[in-house]
Amino acid sequence: ERYDAPATVFITTGYIGHSREFWWDTLEKLFLGPGRLPESLQLTIDGCVFHWELGEAAYYDHSTFWRHRRWRANEDPPTPRHNLYRVLWKRLALMADGERRRIVDELLAWAGVDPVVRSTHRSLSVEELRVLASTELVGIGAHTVTHPALAALPAALQRDEVMQSKTRLEELLERPISWFAYPFGSSGTYAEESVALVRQAGFAAACSAVPGPVGLRTDRFQLPRLHVCDWDGDELARQLSSLVPGAF
Repeated sequence: ERYDAPATVFITTGYIGHSREFWWDTLEKLFLGPGRLPESLQLTIDGCVFHWELGEAAYYDHSTFWRHRRWRANEDPPTPRHNLYRVLWKRLALMADGERRRIVDELLAWAGVDPVVRSTHRSLSVEELRVLASTELVGIGAHTVTHPALAALPAALQRDEVMQSKTRLEELLERPISWFAYPFGSSGTYAEESVALVRQAGFAAACSAVPGPVGLRTDRFQLPRLHVCDWDGDELARQLSSLVPGAF
């Protein structure tokens, strides 16, 4: 509102007013936050037993936490904790919601941590969503029910995730929902089948996370987008100018 800048917020409907954090936030809290964990972890995933040893990394002090707080998962893991976080993230991202919840519950029990929702990491309530949607500057789009990698699901479950998220938002906001964003959105996390289901659901367009500018010939059901980091205005302008020469 201060800068009259429009935005679209894509909502994962199964987490509206939810008493749990998104699974990736729980994973971050467990493995990348300071504190002590058991030295070994064993999980059964898809019928296979996996075992990991944290060793000395079971204890993660505050100085080490601050030293690595800007680590990103596409970089080499600086500790066994970071490596285990990345391994589990990749596996959980491809699971159906029920199996993913089971694994997260096992991790919380293993770590001796209660599933407390941090005020900084909670989802919107129904009332907050309605307030957000009440301004003309903010559009609301659908982002599935449980935020799965659609390509990992059979067609029937993909259809449910797409359709139910649209229906739920339209019930809550009493307006048509025309925009969709694929969870994760990178190549391989959704498929041609996913795109077809989004079209059939009655959406007008959908966003991927494949990087690039939008052109006249861009498929409106696979719109690319640009990842924006914590840049100042000059750096943002430089990044955009590299894509659209002469625009700034």
